[in-house]
Amino acid sequence: STALLAFGQDSLWEVDFHGKTAVKLALLGDSLYGVAYGPDNRVIIAEGTQLRVLKRPAGKVEVERRVQIGAYLLASARNGRLLATLTHDSDGHRLVLLGWHNGRLHMLGRTRCNAEQLWSQGGRIFARSYETREIANLDRFLMVLDASPESFEIVPDVGERAKSAARK
Repeated sequence: STALLAFGQDSLWEVDFHGKTAVKLALLGDSLYGVAYGPDNRVIIAEGTQLRVLKRPAGKVEVERRVQIGAYLLASARNGRLLATLTHDSDGHRLVLLGWHNGRLHMLGRTRCNAEQLWSQGGRIFARSYETREIANLDRFLMVLDASPESFEIVPDVGERAKSAARK
C-alpha cells in the first residue's frame, strides 16, 4: 500500500510501505492545501489558487497541467476519477465536485459548505464541520459525465478562458 506525504511544505513523496521505498514526486511551494491520487497514476496537488496535476509516465514525474480552482481541502474517490474540494470565493465557502473525462476536469456540481475536513473512505467522500455529511450518488455523477461530458463545464487550465457547458 502507498501513501502521499508532504514534509513541511517542502516536498511531496510517495511511500510504498510493502516495497519499503520512497519516491520524491515534487517540490512544494508555501501554500500546500491538499494532495490526492487522480486517475491513471496521476497525483493532484492543491496549492494556492490552482490544482497542479502530475502524470507519471515510465517512472518520470511531469506536470501535466495546472487548473484554475482555489482549493483548500482535497479528496478523491472512484479510482481518482472524482475529486471533491473546498473553495472560498465572494459567495462564501463551497464544496465543489469535479470529474475526469478524457484527461480534462469537469465541474460536476457546487454547493455551499463550511466544512473543516474532507476525506475519502471506501470510495465515498465525506465533509465535516459540526456534523459529518456524505456526498451521495457518486456513481450517478460518473455515469452522466461519461454519457454527456459536454453538459459539464471544463475547469480551465491556467491561462485558459472558462468555457460554459453546452445547454440541452
